[in-house]
Amino acid sequence: MTAPTTHTRDPLKKPKPSRPMSPASQNRYKAMFSAIYKYGRQRDLVDVNPVSAIESRAMNNGREGRFLLPSEEQRIRAVLQGDIDACGPQNERRPKRMIHRLCEFEITLMTGMRKTEQYSLTWGPDVNFETKELTLRETKNGTWRTVQILPTVEKALMTLKVIPLERKRRSKDKPNESPANSVFGIADSKKWWASVLHRARVTNFHWHDNRHTFCSRLAQKGANLKLIQEAAGHKTIAQTAKYAKMDTASLRQGLALLEPEREE
Repeated sequence: MTAPTTHTRDPLKKPKPSRPMSPASQNRYKAMFSAIYKYGRQRDLVDVNPVSAIESRAMNNGREGRFLLPSEEQRIRAVLQGDIDACGPQNERRPKRMIHRLCEFEITLMTGMRKTEQYSLTWGPDVNFETKELTLRETKNGTWRTVQILPTVEKALMTLKVIPLERKRRSKDKPNESPANSVFGIADSKKWWASVLHRARVTNFHWHDNRHTFCSRLAQKGANLKLIQEAAGHKTIAQTAKYAKMDTASLRQGLALLEPEREE
C-alpha cells in the first residue's frame, strides 16, 4: 500500500499577487459588519458601531443606462414577429415561446418593472384584472408595490393566459422550484434577448434599459418626476432623475421657451 502523496508549494515559485477588493465588495462587507454591530447594540452586547464611521467607497459602474430609440424598438419588434412567422406547424411549443417573448417585451416596456419583479409574478392575487393592478411582492426595496395594468399590458397578459407555458423541469433529481402558477412560463429573457438584440442591430443595450426607457418616455411626454417615481417604485426623486432622460426633440422643445416672442 502506497502512502498518500502530499502537495507542497514550490518555494521558488512566486505566489500570485492578490487582486484588490472592488469598491462594491468593500461596501458589501461594510454593510454586513455594520448590521452585526447594530444587532449587538440592540441587545446591549456592544456599546458602539465602529463601522458606521467608515465611509462607503465610491463606485464607478462604467455604464449608464439608456433608453430605446423608436427605430431600435421597431427593429426589435420586427425580429420578434419574424420569429413568430417563421414557426412551422411541426412544433406546437415553439410558436408559443415566440409569442411569449413578444409579450415579455411588451410588458417590460409598458410597466418598467425590474426583471426580478416581472418574472416573479404569479396568477391570482398578483394579477387583478378587475382593479387593473399588478401586485409586486419581490421588490428591490423589500416593500410591496402596485403597477397599473394599461390596455397594452392587459392584452399581453391575456395572451399569456391563452398560451400557458409550464416551466421545464431541470431533471428528476432537481425539479423546477418555480411556482406552478407563474405568469411567465419562460424563466427570464437571458437566453433569447441577446440574440434578438444582435439580429436587430441594437448595441449597448440591456434588459434593464427597458426600465430606463419606461421612465424616459414618461418624462418625454411631460410627466413630472413624482409621477415617474411612483410608477417606477423608486425610493427617491434623485434615483428617478437618473432614469428619466430627455430625448433631443424634447430638449429642443423645452429650450424653445427661451426664444423671445416675435411680433408678427
